[in-house]
Order: sequence, then C-alpha cells, then structure tokens
Amino acid sequence: MKNLTARRAKSAFTLIELLVVIAIIAILAAILFPVFGRARENARRASCQSNLKQIMLGYMQYTQDYDEKVPAAFSYASGWYNKMYPYIKSTQIFKCPSDSSDIVAVNSNLITPNGYRVSYAYNWDVGFYEGNEFNIAKFNYPSQAVAIVDAGSLTNSGGTVTETSPIKDLPNSRRILLTPDLPHTQDATNADMMAPTPRHLGTVVVAFVDGHVKALRPEKFYYFNSKFIYPETAGN
Repeated sequence: MKNLTARRAKSAFTLIELLVVIAIIAILAAILFPVFGRARENARRASCQSNLKQIMLGYMQYTQDYDEKVPAAFSYASGWYNKMYPYIKSTQIFKCPSDSSDIVAVNSNLITPNGYRVSYAYNWDVGFYEGNEFNIAKFNYPSQAVAIVDAGSLTNSGGTVTETSPIKDLPNSRRILLTPDLPHTQDATNADMMAPTPRHLGTVVVAFVDGHVKALRPEKFYYFNSKFIYPETAGN
C-alpha cells in the first residue's frame, strides 16, 4: 500500500513537470514566433529591394539606348515592364516575394486578355505617355523623384489597397502608380492604376530615378502635392 502511494505521487509529480514544460514551450513560442516572422519578412523585403535594383539597372540601360529618354509609363501596345524585360530577362524579378497574386508570361501582348501580374507600379509623372517621354536630364533631383514602387490594386470603395481585390486579376493592367492628388474613387475600378502597398512590416520598397532603392513608410513620400512624386518639384 505504501509503495502504491509512492508510485502515484511520483506519477503526479511527473505530470506536473510535463505541464510546466508545455507551459514554458508555449511562452517561448509566443515570444519567438513574431521574431521569426519579422526575420522572414525582412528577408523578403531584401529580396524585393534586390528585384527593384535589377529593374532599375534595366531602366538605366533602356535610357542609354533611347537617347536618354526614360521608359514611358503608358503605351497602347504594352506595359512599361515589357520594355524592361529585354534587359532583365526574368519574369520573377517583377514579382515581390510577399505578393500573393499570380504571375503569367511577360511576353504577352497587353491588348490581348492575357495580362501580366506585376507587383510594381511606375510613376506616371515620371514616365508619361509613349512618344512624350521625358529626358532623364529633366529631373533636377533624380535621387528624390520616385520611379517605381511596390504596389497593389485598389478596392471599389477607393483608396484602400488590398491583395484580395478582384481588380488585381484583371487583364491589360499596365501597372501605373495612381497620382495621390486624384480622388481614389475615380480610378478604383481602373486595372491600370495601383497604389503603394506596405507589404514589408509597414514599409513600401521604392526605387528612385537615379537607381537607388530604399524601404519607406508610404506617408513619407505618397501624399498630396508630394515632391517625391512630381519630378518638377523634387528637391523643393
């Protein structure tokens, strides 16, 4: 009887130990999982920055080949990224690792319903229309003029960026950065238009006309009459 009681006490103590271990593991998991999540997102942000750096290398090569004119943001025949592709030769470069939308062939003609899922948007006020492209010398402060940003589609309610928006799957999207001074409700159903999307811990990866890339909170550059969006006012 005495031995049976001792065995029960020993079993109960072992169960308590097990519960303590489980509790410690749960506490450590609660502490470490966010850390691991941040580390993973930091790695994705670095990959996204690398993508935009490579895109901007193609951007600069294109500019050199076309009499110092930057690529057009809008063309009836194709999107700006089709102009970049011969210099980059990779579809995955146009895809942010934190972007959940699908990707299809880069050589699709955007007049056809093929489209192309691209994670980045080109600043309209830098690229403008095909045939009316700006000479890169126009930019007095190229290190402050936003060229291409990590972006997403708009919802029909206007202004809110969402990865679940059906707009992101529409064809013929040329992926142009929506000018912040325009009412978002006017362009929310336009598949061409996108807005900066803070996919990386609240930051947006931004490429500037001079080719440098950095991660910024959207409010730092995307606002009414922003000197970073309009090249004529950059540096003022």
